[in-house]
Amino acid sequence: MDTQEKTYQCSVCNNQLIFKKHTNYANCTLCTNVLYKNNEDKLEAKLIKTIKTSSTPIQIGTTGQYNGDAFEVIGKIRITLTYETVTIFTIAYQQNNIGFITDYAGVYGIATLHELNQEQIIVANGPLEVNNSKFPLKLNNLLCTNIQYSEKIEVDGNFYAANIFDSLKIITFHSDSLSKVKIIQGAVPNTHFLIENFVAINDLLLQNINNKIENNVVPCALCNTPIPIIDIENTISIGCNNCKSNLLYQNGRIKKFGANETTNKNIYFSIGDILNFYENNYVVTGICIKQDFTIYKSKWREYCLYNKEQGYLFLNEFDGHWIIVNRLYSNANTAEDYEIIYLDGKKYELYNNYSYKTIYVEGCFPYNVSLNKNLTCLEYIAPPLMVIKEEVDGTFNWFAAKHVSKKELQKQCSNNLPYTIGIGAIQDKAQSTTNAILLVALFCLLFAVLVQFLTVSNKTNQVIHTEYYNFPDSTNTVLYTLNNVALRKSSSNIDIEIEAAVNNSWFELSAELINNNTGEKFNVEQGIELYKGYEEGEYWSEGSNAESVTLSKVPEGIYTLNITGMQAPGVDRIKGFSILILYDTTISRNFIITFISILVLAGLALLRNYYVNVRRWKNSPYFESKYPTSTVD
Repeated sequence: MDTQEKTYQCSVCNNQLIFKKHTNYANCTLCTNVLYKNNEDKLEAKLIKTIKTSSTPIQIGTTGQYNGDAFEVIGKIRITLTYETVTIFTIAYQQNNIGFITDYAGVYGIATLHELNQEQIIVANGPLEVNNSKFPLKLNNLLCTNIQYSEKIEVDGNFYAANIFDSLKIITFHSDSLSKVKIIQGAVPNTHFLIENFVAINDLLLQNINNKIENNVVPCALCNTPIPIIDIENTISIGCNNCKSNLLYQNGRIKKFGANETTNKNIYFSIGDILNFYENNYVVTGICIKQDFTIYKSKWREYCLYNKEQGYLFLNEFDGHWIIVNRLYSNANTAEDYEIIYLDGKKYELYNNYSYKTIYVEGCFPYNVSLNKNLTCLEYIAPPLMVIKEEVDGTFNWFAAKHVSKKELQKQCSNNLPYTIGIGAIQDKAQSTTNAILLVALFCLLFAVLVQFLTVSNKTNQVIHTEYYNFPDSTNTVLYTLNNVALRKSSSNIDIEIEAAVNNSWFELSAELINNNTGEKFNVEQGIELYKGYEEGEYWSEGSNAESVTLSKVPEGIYTLNITGMQAPGVDRIKGFSILILYDTTISRNFIITFISILVLAGLALLRNYYVNVRRWKNSPYFESKYPTSTVD
């Protein structure tokens, strides 16, 4: 490539025109022809149209920065492909080299150029040939995911591109270490190798952008009704509201490809509505209804949302469940397992596999909605997220989806949204995973053990009093008083352990603790029962000879303890009872209750998760393989 800016004479009109550094195409300002500078430094006129309308914020003269290097947009080429439109802007860096900004309907990338010839892309597996029978093709660890041919090419300004003969062939590869790799093949032997990394448009710090984007109007091919188009660069499919025709907008022309098959729309938003997602306002440009080819003929609604800087989102609704979908240009990893994929380190499971057709179209879409044949859609879920893989004639397109709260969406809708039916595919009703529940439960158990350990280490377990008390002859009730019981902690407990040799009888102990200074009283009662015998030849027993009772949160002070013992009257009298009074003891009961409660709550959470996920997967054709023994009403 040339390293200096040069002036040439147009080969058509002899007008002087300037080729900026490193560029090989320029528009003649006089005759408007597009001139290509070949490898012999000669100019060739190309039958390529000049861009007349634009709906992208990036324009020639826009400046910005990438990785700290300032650049200016000097030209662009807009390529209408089989399934989408891509605009490639040539940018001139201050460091005297060029690069590219790629624009896929509002999804932006920065690309660097590597020039190769036809022989250099031959690898050990053979020449780079991709057809339907050879997918997926790996090329030095690159997975071929997309092949498209240009149907229309438009240009503007100074730019660098492959030698355009009739069309361009663009082959897209994915690598785990790179966002995208593209091979752009023009006239042999010109082949460009682009390494592309996707960026947020705000990160490019763009200045001098196009703020005067106006709606375009095109007439319906059948009824001549004016149809407004917001994004003239990327619109491919159109639905006419007047004659209900489905139209394709290609090469600047509109042609019919079908008509709406249903009038039962059940749609809740309208063309022109403004919805806010990810802190950006999007306008509804299109509405369509899709229907799968299963025996159920399930239908769902798709709303196409557009923001001139952020590009497109798609809001989908099925059975009252809503998801927001965006185009995913960094593919997930499916190399290891067809039923499992990984994206950004997260595991997704194959949930659905189906084909569908579009039965209703209204407004504008940036893709061809007429592609109803040879279309396979795979849905992988990790609630509340989903990854969608669409394959059309060997070409892969990826999408990422996220569950949308109906409650939050209703705030943006004047109509009443539909009731939800069942559990949605990625409804976040049970978004805690089994591992997360177990991890939280383990953390809580360890915390409870730590608290118990610290509590035990701070206890004195002081013996205040131990004694055996007798019942005088023919007496069933006795009263004993313990004076000057000193409690030295600001607040603690007293534990009273009782033993009485009851036999088919009962004994009851009452304790009253009185603060000598304040008169505050603490009372507690505890009974002991033991019954036993034989019934139908079998021995049985119920009760115990020993029990304990606790006075909790007793303040510091000097106390008097009154102990009253009472036994049942009758022949099975006991001679007495023994008590052991402990102060500031370890109470394991609270720890045991806490421990069991944590286990019960974790079990309930796991059970709930299981039940919700069984109901979720009930709608999947893979339900029986995932839950072979489960049944759900």
